[in-house]
Amino acid sequence: MFRILILLLLASATVPATAQPARLFLQERASETPLGETFTFIDAQDVGNYYGSTDPAYALARDYYSLGFAATLLFTRFPTAPARAHLVGADVLTVPLSLIMSLTGNLSVVSDGATYSICVGTASECTGSGLPNADLTQASSFPAVATTLAGAFNANQIVVGRLRASAIAPQSASFSIVTSTGASVTISGVTGTIEPGGYVCAASNPCKPASADYLGQITFQVPWETGSVTGGAGVYTLITPPPSAYQNRNLSAVESYGVLMVGSQNFGTLAPGQHIHGISSTVSAMTFAEGCIANCGSAGAQWIVNYSQTVASESMYVSAPPLVINWNSVSGPTESWGYFDVQHNGNAIFTGSSISCMTGTPAMTLGLACGSTGSQRLQYTNEYAAPGGVVTDVNTWMTAYYTANPSFYSCEVTYTSVETIPNLPATLQTWGKGAKVSCPAAWVTTPVSTPPAN
Repeated sequence: MFRILILLLLASATVPATAQPARLFLQERASETPLGETFTFIDAQDVGNYYGSTDPAYALARDYYSLGFAATLLFTRFPTAPARAHLVGADVLTVPLSLIMSLTGNLSVVSDGATYSICVGTASECTGSGLPNADLTQASSFPAVATTLAGAFNANQIVVGRLRASAIAPQSASFSIVTSTGASVTISGVTGTIEPGGYVCAASNPCKPASADYLGQITFQVPWETGSVTGGAGVYTLITPPPSAYQNRNLSAVESYGVLMVGSQNFGTLAPGQHIHGISSTVSAMTFAEGCIANCGSAGAQWIVNYSQTVASESMYVSAPPLVINWNSVSGPTESWGYFDVQHNGNAIFTGSSISCMTGTPAMTLGLACGSTGSQRLQYTNEYAAPGGVVTDVNTWMTAYYTANPSFYSCEVTYTSVETIPNLPATLQTWGKGAKVSCPAAWVTTPVSTPPAN
């Protein structure tokens, strides 16, 4: 298999003093690069076969090696925003679809303490299991398999708690926003308070993902950007880049969200990312607890929820968030591969801290069991040993990474300048001068430009 790359765990990676020099590439968002891990490649073809022929990483690798440099290439994810835990499956592109369509048996996965279980098979084959069934006999493509599995896993709510809410009250903030083709936005002139988890529209208030002028959902405020004010002016990340009609724009915008006021907790403990649904139908569908903002852990706690809404006092159930299962395929210069990816629903911006391998008879064939043939199971998580978590200070993060991985002599980012957090290139340049690592901001150009190896 083309994956002859070496997996270097940040906490334990050591490189001999005589090792070949390396170039470090910092990736903002990459499905195949989990947080907290580093991949090493020895030639451009390896990079292309792993990330795909159209990925910027492949263009950078070809550019680099075409100039005759001999250093190896290191790729790691630069966590400018949190990431949910993912179960990244093995390569199953070569598994006959007919075999997958014929699978039967129970299938389970555990995420953040909640166990999700289904029966794979027709309704008659799953009679007596007491579980929702996923009938793959009609799933005529890998994406259809993913959709069918997710539908079954989400057929029943996994209730983990019940609370009595005093109310959910609508809230909003207005501001000026500068967008790009990437997921980072610059916000100024804020009236109100910006909260992660809320939805942003050009004008609609309340804003919803279905709104015609929807820009995106705020996930995180970048704390190390100059002039950042918590909940106010600063650089923020959206869960995805805004629609093309709202890219590279300077416009007025509004964020809306709700504030849930907890009266009492009957059982369980409300936690970020959990799904909130009323015993009656007054709570908006797909409402999630995004984060506690006041009186946390006690009666009278206040929580941000993603939807702006008005709900009077009532009892509410708290459930584990729905799962999303995607089929991802990569086409490289000489090889292709594909895998299933399992994670929480994106409306729950909380970065779920754990997800297990799947268990049950179908798991191995789907590439979702530990030890599945084809690739190693990898987890995205914001909890890892070193350098640790989301970047709160670039110098601290880079120094910790360099201490754990001292083999690289130069670095650059793999995403285009319009997607870059505004002050990141200059900040990297300053760090590089102190660490005697070549990371000049001039490298971050569109189209990309490869600097000297050392």
